[in-house]
Amino acid sequence: WEFRRGCLEAIELRADIFLEHGDRLLSLGPVRNVSLSEAAVEINALAASPLLKRLIALDLSGNDLGPPELATLAGSPHLEGLTGLQLDDNPVGVEGAAILRQAPFFPGLRSLRLCDARIGPTGVERLAEKSGPVALQVLSLDQNNLGTAGAEVLTAAPAFCRGLRRLSLTGTNMQDAGLRALLQARCLEGLVEL
Repeated sequence: WEFRRGCLEAIELRADIFLEHGDRLLSLGPVRNVSLSEAAVEINALAASPLLKRLIALDLSGNDLGPPELATLAGSPHLEGLTGLQLDDNPVGVEGAAILRQAPFFPGLRSLRLCDARIGPTGVERLAEKSGPVALQVLSLDQNNLGTAGAEVLTAAPAFCRGLRRLSLTGTNMQDAGLRALLQARCLEGLVEL
């Protein structure tokens, strides 16, 4: 439970409890941020739930969500208002990254966390390759084996990176050449945190 200015704004609970009691929980305050555990077994019901329409941020970290579950989530008609998605410690992989990029809600995301999501440089390429609007301001790719190739992918995708203000790459095996490329990239001139 997280309170801001005296109001309940964020909750953390199991997915089955959210699905069963979410309407009542969301009525307790302006709850817009939800962190769910044990979501893999509930992914179909979760994606179908209109409760998701009331959220702006969804944290599904550590839920063993791979490409099949992400495809189900991406097909949800209830995530158009989502601005923050956290999928840390999930086997997203390259295929999952491509699925996320094609999701109808992706253009509205302002914050995306894919730490330890097994995406590598090819996964970053899948995230960045599609043309179209991108609102991302915060991108966290910590603990993915990106190396210098990952930095090169990011710097070669100006439309994807232009709006970034915070880029987190801790534990990505980035070498000096990759870091130099990021620091010199014109599309990343707006970064305030690297």
